[in-house]
Amino acid sequence: MAPRRSFRFAVLSAAVALSGVCGAAGSEPLRASLSAPAAAPQGARIRVEALILNPNDAAAAFSYAARFAGLTVSGKPPSGRAWLAPRACLLIGWTGTVAAAKEASFALTLAGRAAGERRIRVAAAPKPAALSRVAFLSKTPLILPMPEPGKTYTVEVTVTLGAYGERAATADRLAAVSGLDTNAIVGRGLVPAVLSGGRTPDIGLLAALQTASGGWGLRPTGAPEVRTTSWVVFWLGQLGKADRERVARPLNRAAAYLRESLAGAPVEMRARVLPALAMSGRKTKRDAALVRKDDAGKLSPMGRLLAAYGGADVPLPPKEAWGGLDGREMSVLVCHLADRKRMTEARSLLPALMKRRGAEPRFDTHEAPLYALALAKAARPPEPGTAAVITATVDGRKIKEVRITGGRPVARLTLRVGGAAPPGRRSRLSLAAAGARGPLCRVVVRPAD
Repeated sequence: MAPRRSFRFAVLSAAVALSGVCGAAGSEPLRASLSAPAAAPQGARIRVEALILNPNDAAAAFSYAARFAGLTVSGKPPSGRAWLAPRACLLIGWTGTVAAAKEASFALTLAGRAAGERRIRVAAAPKPAALSRVAFLSKTPLILPMPEPGKTYTVEVTVTLGAYGERAATADRLAAVSGLDTNAIVGRGLVPAVLSGGRTPDIGLLAALQTASGGWGLRPTGAPEVRTTSWVVFWLGQLGKADRERVARPLNRAAAYLRESLAGAPVEMRARVLPALAMSGRKTKRDAALVRKDDAGKLSPMGRLLAAYGGADVPLPPKEAWGGLDGREMSVLVCHLADRKRMTEARSLLPALMKRRGAEPRFDTHEAPLYALALAKAARPPEPGTAAVITATVDGRKIKEVRITGGRPVARLTLRVGGAAPPGRRSRLSLAAAGARGPLCRVVVRPAD
């Protein structure tokens, strides 16, 4: 539940002369949340951060120290002293270069006590893609000639068991999103829990960062804003009934903040607030009336879809325009259709939606969570025993064979292609699938040298 007083940001003070954690007897220890990328290429510049929370009603003065391995960090000193007001938070971050090692790490101590560690897998920096493709596999092989004859390429292949596998793969990647901004906290904490349909998320950090107004800022140090608060409320509202009851207090406070902001907000922002209120069960008829039918022409395609999804009397774009929607827009449309039991229409959009993610999809934006939610709402679960066998052939010779099932719906393999073709001819990769219909395949070809 949200604390009686919300956390406030307190700046680092070099003038503090005390070390250790100071507070009343029986006070709770300071809490720290650490963030670092799960993986990074050699030579990359990355950001590591620590968010320190004082959960007590008394101020705390303390020392902190960061330890880096495999990271060359410049600028901000790795250690210092700080003071935190009651119920306040401090965000500290460092930017470093990843050294040429197999693993890097970032650890933090508070008042001499270990407060957490994050490990970063290090690999060679990937070369830009020379060729990429997204396709549904079948018994008829997908044949990909390599870009140039005589050259060797590294080929990365990811295969998912259709929409069901895409949902699992996306949830897995979202759980690894780094950063301590509110969007990242929602993406790696709330979204995978919603998609799992059963795992209760830890909302302690989000509840702690809720401001006195009831809203959230994009950063823990920032002022509350309607867009970010709508995003948090939308995902809190997607939780199961038991979880929504557990978070009723922060949801009620956030809904009040959004409602106060609605009347004076532009119509585009009102359209984005409505789904948040609707998903959390806090939308009223008066809220829905804030976006009217004649507002449709004033809204962007995304705003129009969100308004309809939130229950406003706004028509959907005509069907002939659905094929031109981008990934976020189509995801919202699929969610809207699925929630209104128009499953045939929702499922008809899934093939195009899956291909829109591209060969190298991102997971640190709003698109990935909305995409995963659309899949969760519309994808048919596989029948028991469903499986597909994917065969990779290079220049006529079978190289690898992998199997995906309902229990393991994602497979990833790396191939080295080239050098076996006759002089002057390009090597060819062939991918085919037998069994389950239409596994989705993403292929990225990079120069090996």
